Amino acid sequence: EEVFDYEVDDSGVDYNKLDVEQKVKVIYKHYGRTAEAEFPIIIYGKPLVSVDTSGYDGSWTHNDVTFTLDSTHQLDSVKYYYSVNGGDWTEMESDTFVVKTQGVWNYKFKAVSYANNETVTTEDFIVKIDKTEPVVRVDFEGTFGRWSADGVKFSMSILNQAVSGVSYYYSTDNGITWISAEEGSVIT
Repeated sequence: EEVFDYEVDDSGVDYNKLDVEQKVKVIYKHYGRTAEAEFPIIIYGKPLVSVDTSGYDGSWTHNDVTFTLDSTHQLDSVKYYYSVNGGDWTEMESDTFVVKTQGVWNYKFKAVSYANNETVTTEDFIVKIDKTEPVVRVDFEGTFGRWSADGVKFSMSILNQAVSGVSYYYSTDNGITWISAEEGSVIT
């Protein structure tokens, strides 16, 4: 049977207490009888958003980077947004966001509650993705392919530059040890 005659007693509720459970009293009246019950309520303030970077530390990677967001307002229909390089806020489809595009990106995240309270992350999340495989050109001068008492000169240059840069190494012992070299170095 439905009860339509009731009163809400919120005199014990402190509306300045945010994000903590409080009790509101409801008094039911039905055919001269009275019953009381207390119900928990939470008055949500700004949702606090946390970001899990799945171990990514902001250094160069060739992999996609995944962020998973979480909020203190689990029951308040929080929506998540991201901003890249200071641009407009874009609503996320879920609490997980994957960066796949090559480049250097600066992300911020925010959570917005059902009551339009929002909190922006204080930390910037820098993502550096380089999916370009470098192509190196090696030019030589001198005798090649047979034994010679004359020296042979090798010079290295890059044909396909990677976003993160390229480090050059050469080996004189079949790849057991590697020696660092600069672009345009001449190895004799």
